[in-house]
Amino acid sequence: MGVGKTTVGPIVAKALSWNFIDTDTMIEKKSGKSIAKIFATEGENRFREWEGETVLEIAARERLVVSLGGGALIPVRNQDRIRRGGILIYLRASVKTLLERVKGIDRPLLKGLQGEALEKEMTALILAREPLYKLASITIDTDGKTPDAVAQEIVSEVSKWKRS
Repeated sequence: MGVGKTTVGPIVAKALSWNFIDTDTMIEKKSGKSIAKIFATEGENRFREWEGETVLEIAARERLVVSLGGGALIPVRNQDRIRRGGILIYLRASVKTLLERVKGIDRPLLKGLQGEALEKEMTALILAREPLYKLASITIDTDGKTPDAVAQEIVSEVSKWKRS
């Protein structure tokens, strides 16, 4: 969260002449609720079910740039679907950068946290998910880069994959 997927994704999609899909947006449309509302009323487990259904729906499609939440890789079945479906790219940022980017934005997994507690929780989330992020074929560091620069780097890496 806060790494720039939703900002960078459409830029990459346009450069590749592909379509862009944000799984959170799809879930909100299908459920009729915001992600925060799903977490508040149905819980994280139900959100992960919605996420799994969405991953299954998009896994068979081609020529897509997909913004996935970091938790989408938690279920093994999602890992398999995602990796078979295309190139998994991990956009990485430091905790400091992530905290700057999510400041003032309602994030269900960070709800009500501030200061040191927020930093501690963000660090714990990253550490817990790090093994999942290692499943990525490509890792792009986003610290200090503009969305256009990150997108250009992704397009360059994807072009290498398409040729091999």
